[in-house]
Amino acid sequence: FMGWRPDLHRGVDLDVPSGTPVSAMARGRVRFAGVQRGFGNVVWIDHGAGVTTGYAHLSEIRVREGQTVDAGDLVGLSGATGSVTAP
Repeated sequence: FMGWRPDLHRGVDLDVPSGTPVSAMARGRVRFAGVQRGFGNVVWIDHGAGVTTGYAHLSEIRVREGQTVDAGDLVGLSGATGSVTAP
């Protein structure tokens, strides 16, 4: 996908145009919505039972910490913030 890298991650990078709507995978509570090193604009959602999803490199965040989201709710818009090689 991205060629050899010395620092692999366990995430999935999706190739979509910047500004594409990003939706929550499942119902949960937003635990963090802001900027984190490497991730840029990122949202972390706790779905319970030890399951957390992250949505990184967003151009815009459309949720706030503590908010409950359902599957399909808008989390933000795709972008290229943080450490990325392409939008």
